[in-house]
Amino acid sequence: MLYRQWVLSLPRCVRFLLARDSNLLGWVVTRFLAKVFAWQRRRARRLGLVDPLPPPSDAEVGRLLAQIARTIHARVERLAEDDDEPPDALAHDQAAALSEPALARFAAVSSASRRTAFVEGYSLHADREIDVD
Repeated sequence: MLYRQWVLSLPRCVRFLLARDSNLLGWVVTRFLAKVFAWQRRRARRLGLVDPLPPPSDAEVGRLLAQIARTIHARVERLAEDDDEPPDALAHDQAAALSEPALARFAAVSSASRRTAFVEGYSLHADREIDVD
């Protein structure tokens, strides 16, 4: 049986927040998995499949990354606005990195290789299959 490996990489500002906030880390992992699994279920229904799906297209990986990045970034922005702790140098840099409107930032998804997408420091790679037999 083949499984697809999905690898999500995050911008530095988000990684720093996740290192400081384990609840946010759990939320990000849960949302990432929920988005990927929902996409897989929709695609399987559309194709009429019950067995493993064919590999995603480059465009599908790009669209999925844009959705994931918008979801994570919106949450991170809300947390940054609600943060009552006094600012430190790291918090200042994080706030500066989050200052652009989220929707405009995640419109231009690019791809450098097959089944890989990049947008605003986020990347998603889905080209690796793992045989578990």
